[in-house]
Amino acid sequence: MRDTPAMLRELKVVEQRYQAVLQVLDGIPVTEVAERFGVAQQTVHRWVARYRRSGAPKPPITTDADDARALTSPQGHAS
Repeated sequence: MRDTPAMLRELKVVEQRYQAVLQVLDGIPVTEVAERFGVAQQTVHRWVARYRRSGAPKPPITTDADDARALTSPQGHAS
C-alpha cells in the first residue's frame, strides 16, 4: 500500500479540525466533540478560539432539501 502524500494527510487533519469546530459552533458540547475526535477538551477550545480569531465566516447551514434542490436544479444551485 502506498503512503499518503504529506500534503493530503495534513489536509485531512485540517478538515477534521474544521469539522470539530463546526460541530461546537452548531451547539454540540465541547466534551462530546472532543470525545468524537479523540482529543482533549482544551484542544477543541483552542481550535475554536483560533477559528474565531481568524475571522472566517461560519458556512451557511443547509438542509437535506436544499442539497436535493441544488443537485436537481439545472444550474446546480438551490433556488
